[in-house]
Amino acid sequence: MKGVQFIIDEYGNPTSVILDLAIWSEIWEDIHDGIVLESRKGEAATITLEELQMEMKQEIFAND
Repeated sequence: MKGVQFIIDEYGNPTSVILDLAIWSEIWEDIHDGIVLESRKGEAATITLEELQMEMKQEIFAND
Protein backbone atom coordinates (compact mmCIF):
# COMPACT_ATOMS: atom_id res chain seq x y z
CA MET A 1 0.00 0.00 0.00
CA LYS A 2 1.49 3.32 -1.04
CA GLY A 3 2.49 5.64 1.81
CA VAL A 4 2.28 2.96 4.53
CA GLN A 5 5.27 1.25 6.15
CA PHE A 6 5.17 -1.39 8.86
CA ILE A 7 7.79 -1.90 11.51
CA ILE A 8 8.16 -5.51 12.59
CA ASP A 9 9.80 -7.19 15.55
CA GLU A 10 12.45 -9.92 15.35
CA TYR A 11 9.70 -12.51 14.81
CA GLY A 12 8.14 -10.71 11.86
CA ASN A 13 5.15 -9.44 13.83
CA PRO A 14 4.04 -5.91 12.95
CA THR A 15 4.51 -3.58 15.92
CA SER A 16 4.08 -0.12 14.42
CA VAL A 17 3.00 1.66 11.30
CA ILE A 18 4.29 4.77 9.58
CA LEU A 19 1.79 6.76 7.52
CA ASP A 20 2.80 9.30 4.90
CA LEU A 21 0.65 12.22 6.03
CA ALA A 22 0.78 13.80 2.59
CA ILE A 23 -1.30 10.83 1.45
CA TRP A 24 -3.16 9.71 4.59
CA SER A 25 -3.76 12.94 6.54
CA GLU A 26 -7.56 12.60 6.54
CA ILE A 27 -7.42 9.03 7.83
CA TRP A 28 -4.87 10.07 10.47
CA GLU A 29 -7.23 12.81 11.68
CA ASP A 30 -9.96 10.17 12.15
CA ILE A 31 -7.56 7.86 14.01
CA HIS A 32 -6.38 10.72 16.21
CA ASP A 33 -9.96 11.76 17.01
CA GLY A 34 -10.74 8.18 18.04
CA ILE A 35 -7.70 8.05 20.31
CA VAL A 36 -8.68 11.35 21.96
CA LEU A 37 -12.27 10.16 22.48
CA GLU A 38 -11.07 6.91 24.02
CA SER A 39 -8.72 8.75 26.37
CA ARG A 40 -11.57 10.95 27.60
CA LYS A 41 -13.89 8.09 28.59
CA GLY A 42 -14.98 8.46 32.17
CA GLU A 43 -14.40 12.20 32.31
CA ALA A 44 -17.13 14.42 33.62
CA ALA A 45 -19.55 15.74 31.05
CA THR A 46 -18.85 19.21 29.72
CA ILE A 47 -21.22 22.14 29.93
CA THR A 48 -21.42 25.39 28.04
CA LEU A 49 -20.06 28.66 29.42
CA GLU A 50 -23.61 29.95 29.76
CA GLU A 51 -24.61 26.89 31.82
CA LEU A 52 -21.59 27.36 34.09
CA GLN A 53 -22.37 31.04 34.60
CA MET A 54 -25.99 30.23 35.45
CA GLU A 55 -24.93 27.55 37.95
CA MET A 56 -22.49 29.95 39.59
CA LYS A 57 -25.14 32.66 39.91
CA GLN A 58 -27.56 30.16 41.44
CA GLU A 59 -24.93 29.09 43.98
CA ILE A 60 -24.17 32.72 44.89
CA PHE A 61 -27.86 33.53 45.40
CA ALA A 62 -28.41 30.30 47.37
CA ASN A 63 -25.62 31.25 49.80
CA ASP A 64 -26.92 34.78 50.46
